[in-house]
Amino acid sequence: MGEARAYAFDLTDSEALDTTAKAILTDFGGADILINNAGIWHKAGPLDTIEPDMLVATVQTNLTALMQLTRHMLPSLRARDEAAILNVASKSGVVAQAGQSVYTATKYGVRGFTDVLKLEEKDNGARVAGLYQSGTNTQMFAKAGEDMPNRIFTEPDDLADVVVFMLSRPPKIWMHEVRVGL
Repeated sequence: MGEARAYAFDLTDSEALDTTAKAILTDFGGADILINNAGIWHKAGPLDTIEPDMLVATVQTNLTALMQLTRHMLPSLRARDEAAILNVASKSGVVAQAGQSVYTATKYGVRGFTDVLKLEEKDNGARVAGLYQSGTNTQMFAKAGEDMPNRIFTEPDDLADVVVFMLSRPPKIWMHEVRVGL
């Protein structure tokens, strides 16, 4: 049976991210799968209503940290027989919506990063995919002070089933992109 461990750190702290990535690779002797799923939401509204600190935190958490962590894990993933990188983005990486300028910019960035990484890693051993889902029924919106009708969102367990399905496909039928609820 496999082992699971939790590593708590601040994704907006590059030094903490570097230290934690190294610890994970040391503790497990490498990595087989990287699922980039961290993200924060800012309350919807015009760009000039988004606080500067929230703008920076959103970009750092949703995009920059994802790229930094992937960069750390790539050599280990390439060394595995069947490695995978799954970037869980959002429908905001596919569909622009008013009031979401910063959040959408980060998710379009994740999509572009994912598309380029697919090309770069095609012959390096690490399979890459993007998952673009509609809202997920978590507390992300409530934390930002947003009143959203969660009944229309994907349930976390259902989304987890999609992730497991995607990652369990053999290389010859790898799913490069999946959209849920769009």
